[in-house]
Amino acid sequence: MYFFKIFDTKICPQLLYGSEIWGADRYDDLERVQIYACKRFMCSKQNASNAAVLGDCARHSLYVRTCISCIKYWLKICKMIDLLRNVILCYLKMTQMRRQGVDNPNCFIRFFY
Repeated sequence: MYFFKIFDTKICPQLLYGSEIWGADRYDDLERVQIYACKRFMCSKQNASNAAVLGDCARHSLYVRTCISCIKYWLKICKMIDLLRNVILCYLKMTQMRRQGVDNPNCFIRFFY
């Protein structure tokens, strides 16, 4: 399965760059890239079932990776001790705004509070 090793080391990092701050949303464009690559690898038609192709390739959705990276980043922020870091200050301000009812739809904090 060298194809998927190349896909995971060369293409996925470019697709998922910055996914830590995107939030835990589903992005269809990312899924389309992986499904297209799997269908090309298996030489199946483009109208084949996406779930069947991913299952045959033993792949999971890239949505899982974006959620995991988002949660890992949130845990990293929560473990930071230095309160003068810009990341912590931004995080605290965003949680304060969230508690006041100001919702930022592009913020990953809305998934944790």
